[in-house]
Amino acid sequence: MKVVSNSYLNARVGAPSITTSNPSWLRPGDEIDIDSVGIGDTIEGNSIWYHATNNCYYWSGGIDNIEFEFPGADFSTLTAKEAVEVAINLKNFLFDRYYKKNYITGIGVGYKNDEPADGICMTFLVSQKTDQVTLIPEYFLFKGYRIPTDVKLSASAKTHHYDPTNKERCILADQGNPVHCGGRVLNGDKEICGTRTLFISKDEINYMLTCFHVVAMSEIVDSTDYFFGDLQAKKILFSASGKPFQVSKGALNSFFDYALTEITHQDMDNKFPHPFFTNTLIVDYYRKDELELGLRLYSFGATSGPQTGIINHVSFDVDLMAHDTIRSYKGLIRTTKISEPGDSGSPVVGVNGKLIGYVVGGVETASETDDTCSYLIPWYNVADQLDFKIINV
Repeated sequence: MKVVSNSYLNARVGAPSITTSNPSWLRPGDEIDIDSVGIGDTIEGNSIWYHATNNCYYWSGGIDNIEFEFPGADFSTLTAKEAVEVAINLKNFLFDRYYKKNYITGIGVGYKNDEPADGICMTFLVSQKTDQVTLIPEYFLFKGYRIPTDVKLSASAKTHHYDPTNKERCILADQGNPVHCGGRVLNGDKEICGTRTLFISKDEINYMLTCFHVVAMSEIVDSTDYFFGDLQAKKILFSASGKPFQVSKGALNSFFDYALTEITHQDMDNKFPHPFFTNTLIVDYYRKDELELGLRLYSFGATSGPQTGIINHVSFDVDLMAHDTIRSYKGLIRTTKISEPGDSGSPVVGVNGKLIGYVVGGVETASETDDTCSYLIPWYNVADQLDFKIINV
């Protein structure tokens, strides 16, 4: 099969890797004849490479041809990590074509039908069934591979804060001094309740982190607004003591939803109160390349307390209803249901006690084709931006 380069592209000999020798290169518009498709070094999120009849390998990101199937390139034979990476690359390629069109409210990568045995696919969430929705094909052809799809009729997803006057619950994380992550936090007016995520340090100042939409949503005028920076005169309360703390920084956009409150280690620590763990401190987190579908997880929320679940989707772009407005979140982790209203900010860890992320919302009512679920902001997103350290106390 003949394909055309779209840039200056090195030829690699011996393996699809940037570490092997490159005896020649292609110029934009050059044509080569490929005889196989495979997986190699990841460049800019793309790990698909082509082998040409001249016995050289070429990275697919430098080739114009995209939507085609190549004989022998079997998506089902890829490792889970390889398949996820390829499907995420496809999702990013198709995003503008499908997202927020024809009642599509979310796109992610994960298990078809939420069942590991059914393999990995690209999942579409839709708010209602229409003739346009049926235009989503059963599979996409992408750089040689045939990648299956899954279409789920999904109920509306919402951020998981709540009005504490409607629901009160005392949990272990709020008992004693200092209080632990996973306990309740209220905004200064006691109108909104959420969960404490973690105790961190940045620029020699100690902070407690929770969701922006829990404690600082008054900074946002409408659903198109974004925020990043300092917050003034915002106060929150820990429900255990009623002691006020100052919210000083925060961010709310498609990738971030956090607020930072200055505190001391006498007020809070990172002890994870889930009964599966014994006096475990959260001291580390999963990097992006360490997370896997099917990973068992443990959470602790101010409403639901200790919960257990698994990751069934990653890189999910989805709409969440937040304070009567719809906001678009990107790159979320989708899990089995581990949260309820009041759990926004709940820390979520793996079996080894490493932090996966924190709850931002979920779906509470199952639909005809979709189960309830929770959505997490992955901690590596926050860590990459904040450049903080997790306090080991």
